[in-house]
Order: sequence, then structure tokens, then C-alpha cells
Amino acid sequence: MFELTTAIEVNAPQALAFEVLWDAQRYPEFLSDVVDVTLEPGDTPLVQIVHYVVRAPRRLEYALRMEAEAPTRIVWTLVSSDLQRHNRGSWTFSETADGALLTLEIQMEFRVAVPEVILKKLVEFNLPVLMRQVRARIEQTRRTLS
Repeated sequence: MFELTTAIEVNAPQALAFEVLWDAQRYPEFLSDVVDVTLEPGDTPLVQIVHYVVRAPRRLEYALRMEAEAPTRIVWTLVSSDLQRHNRGSWTFSETADGALLTLEIQMEFRVAVPEVILKKLVEFNLPVLMRQVRARIEQTRRTLS
């Protein structure tokens, strides 16, 4: 099982950070590894099934059941995947003096052995890039709305 927790501060309100990350349909606009996203409604307005196509480092397709606890948390669980056996995680949003703190937690297990070099690339390269792209999008959205 692969597990990690990381956090990033953004210069934007907690509610705005939540809204940007709940709008998964727009991920291909600002997350370089996300090729395509399609949404299915869930059983309530605070649940959505998100189908992803990503390249990180190879093309992966998977679906997550995402549930909102607005504006403080988004949690997900794996619905289907061609490579993942388990994918559970969350974004947690908390107010800070200058904006919001976003904490990402992921627990993932793959159906096949994934070489250590691939996991290292995900943690040392892909994840920091994702966090910078998330911060940039949230702060750009704040500036646009101001």
C-alpha cells in the first residue's frame, strides 16, 4: 500500500479552494497529467462519480466516487480502475490567516507490482507539480473574481 500526506497553502478563501477542487470537470484545464474527465451524478448532490484519463507516467483510466463535505473536505473511494486495486483519499480545507491550507491524503494499492523508480517519480516530481498547479488555479480564480 502506497500512502502519503502533503499540504499546501493558498492565498484564497477556504470556500473558493473547495469549489475549484470540487469542479473536477475542469481538471484538464489546469492539471497537466489529466487528459479527460467525465462526470456522473451520484445519489445526492454532494456525491459525484468522476471518470479520469491521466498520464502519470503511462495512460491510466479510473473512476472515483467523490463526496463533498462543503467547504471543509472532499473524500473519495475507488469505483473502477485498470491498474489500481485501492484508491482512497481526501482533500481537507482549513482557514489560515492568509487564506487556506489544503491537505491531500492518499492511500493507493496497485494490481501489479509498481517499480520503486515509478513511485519515486510520482512522489518527487508529479505530486509537487500537481500541488503547484492546484495553487496556481485557485489563486488565479481568486484574482479573476476580485
